[in-house]
Amino acid sequence: MQPVAPFKAYIDDSSSAEDDQILLLAGYAQTAPVWAAFSDDWDRVLKQPPAIEYCHMTEAESLKEQFLGWSERERNRKLAKLANVIVKHDPWSIECFVSRKQYEEILEPVISYDLRGPYFPCFYGTIVSLALHHAHLGITLPTDFIFDQQGKIGTEAVLW
Repeated sequence: MQPVAPFKAYIDDSSSAEDDQILLLAGYAQTAPVWAAFSDDWDRVLKQPPAIEYCHMTEAESLKEQFLGWSERERNRKLAKLANVIVKHDPWSIECFVSRKQYEEILEPVISYDLRGPYFPCFYGTIVSLALHHAHLGITLPTDFIFDQQGKIGTEAVLW
């Protein structure tokens, strides 16, 4: 049985469709016991009427799928309760972003083929960002990073 790391970081991606097309990886890190309590509280709020199975911000923003048929007021109330769960458990915020346009102009022409694509610098940046924060706090214990499923890029990330 593999030992459980005392810290866990949950990371997801977001991408803008605007001219610059920003790719962002962001998430939260905290101790495993805090995440356990967080999960219980998060699940409780999800199940409160009107109940949803999960919260995905693009669905909340567009009032689709989990938020289909909701009013803006109902959505905002649910999101505020979920935000309160985050505030209550005070996880460390981690984020890293890259401009796809600048990446294509500056890095892509010179970067190794195995590391091509703007996901790699963000992937690496989130890990280094948390490592620096831990170093600043004197934390030397390991962290499990849990990234959202990314298909082929997720397979490559395991190799990185």
